[in-house]
Amino acid sequence: MNILLQIVEIILLGLLLIMIFFKKGINDSLSGGIGALADFKKYKNQDKLVQKRDVYIELVNSMRIFIKDDGFNAHESRDNQRKFLKAYDQSWLWSSDRVQHSLSEYMQFKITYNEQIEKLSDEEKNQKKLEEQKLFAKCVLEMRKDIGFQDTDLTVEDYKFIKF
Repeated sequence: MNILLQIVEIILLGLLLIMIFFKKGINDSLSGGIGALADFKKYKNQDKLVQKRDVYIELVNSMRIFIKDDGFNAHESRDNQRKFLKAYDQSWLWSSDRVQHSLSEYMQFKITYNEQIEKLSDEEKNQKKLEEQKLFAKCVLEMRKDIGFQDTDLTVEDYKFIKF
């Protein structure tokens, strides 16, 4: 699919350049060609941004398996695990380093927590739950920054976890 997209992009760029040559003439085509290349790069960057957004939506939606308190039935659990693993794999292809670092930090927390859960008191479990929520929110904030909200004033404390 990715190669097909690249082939389509090359064909579109070629057609755009041909149109510029015929419309403006050979003498004016250099400046028009540079503008067309800039437009094409803008289109390509926009396409990457849309892809990142889609991956991040799937990732955040699938990460709910880690924070849902009331559990899932066996079928739901397997389905949600598959969705998360697919989104996690895609994030390694599309996300920024900052997003991957925050996601890895969250995943490491979950691994460590799962190894310790039997030994923790209820109070320690509650503390770990708060720590987990902050790490989860950090992942979401890094995703927001990566798709264009770099100047956000939001913090991990602004992200709320709601129980119904």
